[in-house]
Amino acid sequence: MPRLAEKLAPIFARPAGRRFVLIRNGQSVANEGGLLCGWLDPRLSVLGRRQARELAREIAQFLPKFASVNCSDLSRSREFADIVLEFRKKPVPDPRLREIHFGDHEGLNYDLMTPAEQANIDRFDYKAPNGESWGDVRARLVQFLLERPPGNHLMFTHGGTICALTHGQGIDDILPNASLLALELSENGEPKYLLKHELDPTHLRDQLSQVTRSASQ
Repeated sequence: MPRLAEKLAPIFARPAGRRFVLIRNGQSVANEGGLLCGWLDPRLSVLGRRQARELAREIAQFLPKFASVNCSDLSRSREFADIVLEFRKKPVPDPRLREIHFGDHEGLNYDLMTPAEQANIDRFDYKAPNGESWGDVRARLVQFLLERPPGNHLMFTHGGTICALTHGQGIDDILPNASLLALELSENGEPKYLLKHELDPTHLRDQLSQVTRSASQ
């Protein structure tokens, strides 16, 4: 699997434009339990913090190249950003980078839902009672992106938020925890996919084994 440095280097060599590296937070305790977690505010799990430390090693050399660093204002995103950045940069929280608001469906266990209920959530026109649609999420995120000046920008956000932005470009699946995606924004606000990167699954399996052994001791 190519290392992150090999993938990101060509991004920074591109001509002037608005480019964004979006990072999904590491595993939260809600992810660990299989819960729908939009605007709920759980902390990272032990594995989520390990994922942050691994990503910190991979991205450190590129941090000076970002004109801005933002994060969702939810705890799991802010905590993940602080660990990855190792306090070299201070991320600016913005609520427009939040996960989708699942409304009355917040906290439900996805694995216990019927196939029809799961399929409904995956539809782009899904909107929970007292919640948001995926289109709502995309609209607030695009508004945020269009406000950024030309340059390279780093954003710590959420899996569903990233998926709402890439919907229709052949990237409709949620990125795994601690993964990132880079894109370029056209003048009319249309995102153009550049690359995605996931942590080495071998490392993740090793991390998960370490967490499991620690919990059993």
